[in-house]
Amino acid sequence: MAAPLAVNSAASLWGPYKDIWQTVMNAIWKRQPEAVHRLDQVLKKHKSDFISLFRNPPKNVQQHEKIQKASTEGVAIQGQQGTRLLPEQLIKEAFILSDLFDIGELAAVELLLAGEHQQPHFPGLTRGLVAVLLYWDGKRCIANSLRALIQSRQGKTWTLELSPELISMTTRFTDDLMEQGLTQKILTLVSQIDLNNEFDKLQRERGLGSEKHRKEVSDLIKECRQSLAESLFVWTCQSPLSKDDTLILISYLEKVTVEADGSLDGVNLSLLMALLYCFDVSFLEQGAEDREDLMHRLPLLAERQYIATIHTRLQESQPWKLPGLQATVRLAWALTLRGISQLSDVTALAEFTEADEAMAELAIADYVFLFLTESVVGSENFYQEEFYIRKIHNLVTDFLALMPMKIAELYRKDPFNLELALEYWCPSEPLQTSTIMGSYLGVAHQRPPQRQVVLSKFVRQMGDLLPSTIYIPYLKMLRGLASGPQCAHYCFSLLKVNGSSHAENIQGAGGSPVSWEHFFHSLMLYHEHLRKDLPSADSVQYRHLPLRGITQKEQDGLIAFLQLTTVIVNWSENARLALCEHPQWTPVVVILGLLQCSIPPILKAELLETLTAFGRSPEIAASLWQSLEYTQILQTVRSPGQRQAIGIEVELNEIESRCEEYPLTRAFCRLISTLVESSFPANLGAGLRPPGFDPYLQFLRDSVFLRFRTRAYRRAAEKWEVAEVVLEVFYKLLRDYEPQLEDFVDQYVELQGEEIIAYKPPGFNLMYHLLNESPMLELSLSLLEEGVKQLDTYAPFPGKKHLEKAVQYCLALLNLTLQKENIFMDLLRESHLSLIVTPLEQLLQGINPRTKKADHVVNIARYLYHGNSNPELAFESAKILCCISDNSNIQIKLVGDFTHDQASVCFFESGRRK
Repeated sequence: MAAPLAVNSAASLWGPYKDIWQTVMNAIWKRQPEAVHRLDQVLKKHKSDFISLFRNPPKNVQQHEKIQKASTEGVAIQGQQGTRLLPEQLIKEAFILSDLFDIGELAAVELLLAGEHQQPHFPGLTRGLVAVLLYWDGKRCIANSLRALIQSRQGKTWTLELSPELISMTTRFTDDLMEQGLTQKILTLVSQIDLNNEFDKLQRERGLGSEKHRKEVSDLIKECRQSLAESLFVWTCQSPLSKDDTLILISYLEKVTVEADGSLDGVNLSLLMALLYCFDVSFLEQGAEDREDLMHRLPLLAERQYIATIHTRLQESQPWKLPGLQATVRLAWALTLRGISQLSDVTALAEFTEADEAMAELAIADYVFLFLTESVVGSENFYQEEFYIRKIHNLVTDFLALMPMKIAELYRKDPFNLELALEYWCPSEPLQTSTIMGSYLGVAHQRPPQRQVVLSKFVRQMGDLLPSTIYIPYLKMLRGLASGPQCAHYCFSLLKVNGSSHAENIQGAGGSPVSWEHFFHSLMLYHEHLRKDLPSADSVQYRHLPLRGITQKEQDGLIAFLQLTTVIVNWSENARLALCEHPQWTPVVVILGLLQCSIPPILKAELLETLTAFGRSPEIAASLWQSLEYTQILQTVRSPGQRQAIGIEVELNEIESRCEEYPLTRAFCRLISTLVESSFPANLGAGLRPPGFDPYLQFLRDSVFLRFRTRAYRRAAEKWEVAEVVLEVFYKLLRDYEPQLEDFVDQYVELQGEEIIAYKPPGFNLMYHLLNESPMLELSLSLLEEGVKQLDTYAPFPGKKHLEKAVQYCLALLNLTLQKENIFMDLLRESHLSLIVTPLEQLLQGINPRTKKADHVVNIARYLYHGNSNPELAFESAKILCCISDNSNIQIKLVGDFTHDQASVCFFESGRRK
């Protein structure tokens, strides 16, 4: 007699999987010793769930009949006595869920009952919508558990330093899974699970709720696919795939396409990296004690048919959907063949290893490096994984060790501080630091590795007799290789040496065009030539006519060298000071001179970015402030009789606004942001005008911030970029301001024989504007309202990360104002200054002019709802709410705001849950 059907109240497709993931985390990531035995039990119990991987319990006629009668006969619940009658509505929903996910009827009931039980954690969602989340959360837990188990395996790339017992257990377990066809299952699931298809099915059955619910479902599905792909990636990092599994992976990659922006998505990037690690033989060069054992266990070397089969497959003329992806795999295979040829006892493979150059030529013919730049390095996920960066670094450097070739912009970012670009530098002088990569750092009596010598030679020889056609690409390459403290130091030295007499002998009378000497000499010549045409203050100075002094090609070259200079100076303080102190180059003076000339805003922006890099040193920043005043880049002094304004304000209002692009304004804001942090002279402008920062603050507030929303933008994201950089300046000024009694007393200074009132500190002015119903406060609150509306859509939009940062600065400004307002107002009362201010918590209770409601606090509180995706915003929001709720009168008002309707209650309950 068959066992009676019973419902698992924990939902067999969610509860047990959640327990598996928790146990895996406890054992592997939290390293709880007692969790190892528990993990062993869980893996034995649920091995079938990993073998079947995402397979759902099938529909069943007997179950269908049982559930259909459950409204009258009831169903048994595991662990409970008797039976439970199910409402007709729940039964109807169960059949819909069963059809939707193609799962057994009992499993559908379990998900709905679990969803009902979890509903308090999901305010505003029905049990069915919660059940959809639980279904995909269960899949996510299995996928994440699989990835963690494989990641903990014993292997060739990393170790998690776990106990030998745990490593042995997970290695045996995952070996069994691979023997059961894990590779094929993962690739099948990755292909079958399509976000658009899943959403279409859910939409038809009303399985999608609010925008937040859609976002959560979308994130769960994406994480399932990503974790499955990463499971294969971490496997190949630790152990190569078999010949058959490698061919399956190649078959999958043959059909891959790119995203709309031309980059690989996270899933396909992981699977490409999985294949590249399959071909990896570099670990054999590290001289490990078990090298011979590794060689015998490596399918590449242990199976002659492996190389023959893979080589034949990659030689096929049939193009893949992405020729660049095919080229990348071919390049990796060519380098593998070259690596194998340098091992001992591989003469039997000579037939294939001698074909490495032909394979590399096929890759080059399909623009492999362009694909690596745009589709691999350009992928959103690339810089999130250290071992992706290492793999592409090895791919490029291995290739350059064979023949000189251009290099992709791989090293521009270095999120893990790897400084892999150090391998391109072979310094002549010792540097008192070390690196985990073991690169040669000029240590006395130590020869650099041959690989490093070849790469360094490549960088230096390319600069000799450099054709003009690759001048800019070469500078861009150096910019990538200069990213990092040590790399910047070596690149600075290279450009310094290139200007020496030896370099001049190579390049002829003009010296090397890739040298500090050449660059700064060129800047001085341009300045000398352009300042002859410098119009008077009364003429239309900032109408940029076609350049007579700088051609477009020269401008591109100047911008490339300025960007290289910015990177070097940003990373190396020694380079920063050495360049500034050089008696002939005087970079700051020349740059400020060029900024006064009639040149395009884009070139001026790059000049300002370079000044910003120099301004990171306090000693340089102090003199930069005085130079800005002297040159009047922002006009702070108006001469008697001068009819027309000059400076960056004219550029913004008449040039950038008309072009709908604002590179100069953004660069100027970044310069001021850096300078106020490095050095801030209290007597700025003394002798020429009332001393102080006020003219700069007025420009930033009135011309940039208050008008940023009403300007037109050719590139939508730039709107939020402008908001971010100007709000960052306000934040730094207010953060560093401490109200003092003397701020509330008018200070008089003498100017040209007259007594005038000095400007107040910028922090004082910001406090005053934020403690009044000023345009600045109104725009800040409006920006917070617009920001949360945008985030509530849970959809990507241009400039999203910049909007989030702008909103964070807005919230931080309100927080700082609340923290400082008591002492500010106390000092104001003690003084006799005729200023009126209102506590910010009262201003926040005011009427919103757009909605005609007092909803400013509600808008701030809505950021709590985004705690998972934007914890910084939620934290700032919570601090504001905590501060203003100390007032008992406001507490009652807040309760009313948060409970005036059911939607608000659900909304803030959900935010509180985060």
